[in-house]
Amino acid sequence: MESLIYIYKILSLGLAYPEERNWATIDKHIMTVEGFLEDAISTRVDNFKKNLSKYQQKIEEIRADYLSIFDTGRKISPYETEYMSEKVSRKPFELADIAGFYAAFGFDVKEDIRNKEALDHISIELEFMAILTWKAVYAREMKQDENLRIVQDARMKFFKEHLAKWTFF
Repeated sequence: MESLIYIYKILSLGLAYPEERNWATIDKHIMTVEGFLEDAISTRVDNFKKNLSKYQQKIEEIRADYLSIFDTGRKISPYETEYMSEKVSRKPFELADIAGFYAAFGFDVKEDIRNKEALDHISIELEFMAILTWKAVYAREMKQDENLRIVQDARMKFFKEHLAKWTFF
């Protein structure tokens, strides 16, 4: 389960607005995850790393593509609530539910991120899942059974009620 923390972090950074400082973090997390992988997946991760290093030099191009897909071109929305059939009436309740999860587990979205993205941005939701997974690993290691149960329950609920909405891809 520890490798899942890093997988969530890699996905979170990979789906956030491209920033140069994220490359080193993604690379570091990939190196951490490699020790947990089986050979079949390891080959794909190696290919991903090669492509990652190839594109690091093209940050402006990647930013333009990101904006074309997620912003100006809006081919795909990075916001969970954009996929709701009752957007207008349900959106505030969904955002409040997400904020409630974050608050309950001490996840504070930095102000500079909050100024750029809504709480239902896929990268923020993935970062929260990384935190919940870390809390579960910690509770298991410390033999805190009640805390583990609470965190595992929250992970399942958040995944089902929020992250699973992205599975239509």
